[in-house]
Amino acid sequence: MIAGIGSLRCGRTRRMQSAALALAGFARPLRGTSIGLVAALLLAGCVHSGTPGGSCCDGAERYPGWMIDVYEPVAPVLGDAFGRVVMRRGLLAERSDALHHITQRLRPLDILVVSSKGRLTGNLIPGLFSHTVVYVGSESQLRALGVWNDPAVRPHQEAIRAGKVMIEADHRGVHLTTAATALDTDRVAILRPRVGDRRRTAALLISHVGTPYDFVFDNNDTGELYCAELIDHAMPEIRLPSRELYGRRMFLPDDAIAAGTGGRMRATPVLYVRATDSGWEDAGPAELKPDLAAAWRR
Repeated sequence: MIAGIGSLRCGRTRRMQSAALALAGFARPLRGTSIGLVAALLLAGCVHSGTPGGSCCDGAERYPGWMIDVYEPVAPVLGDAFGRVVMRRGLLAERSDALHHITQRLRPLDILVVSSKGRLTGNLIPGLFSHTVVYVGSESQLRALGVWNDPAVRPHQEAIRAGKVMIEADHRGVHLTTAATALDTDRVAILRPRVGDRRRTAALLISHVGTPYDFVFDNNDTGELYCAELIDHAMPEIRLPSRELYGRRMFLPDDAIAAGTGGRMRATPVLYVRATDSGWEDAGPAELKPDLAAAWRR
């Protein structure tokens, strides 16, 4: 999400060095202006920081207009490169007990908002959380919803049976994925949406599989979707908050958390799990507000 590339901090030297080395592998296809922009974006992370004492999500627009103008023509190339850079696995990835704890509490259409600081994109997006995923449900759950044999679902039945019970939009486009892949992250908050027609919503979500990724994060472009934009298309009634950044409407994951904890959207935080190098904990939704505030003070 180009709007957030300023959240990379100088104090995170190791992270930046790892990212730079990883991006070097993409340097050959990224010639001229593209290479210059990559350098500018990484250096900008040393200059920009959160707003001291500020609230979520003050100061999210951190780059001059010329930088955005340079980025947009090469957005698919750079965005794909950024999406492939992984410095380490998520802190929850190897903790089977944590994954079991999370997955056993999921219901169809639950929104997972994740924080992945081991990925380049997790450091470039402003704030704490960087991506959203939706749990579509298992075969038995989709049968109970009455959507298993819907024309939108039938082509994906085998994938769902094989464990691809999540849907997301990333640099590869909209696709189904497994819980283990979606939870290869450091922390996850689950928002439970309140929607009227759950059957229709599930079918609509799955019907978007194959939609290209929106590398410029423009909510007005309905032919391409990024992660939170996919949710807004399928569940407009939850009132996912958006803001204007660089002359367009877009969504920030932290805005969704702030709105959910503040009762300003039709989705309720029901779980918050965070991990460190030494372990993990079910911190509870009450910890989302202070963690979010701390992330934006840095």
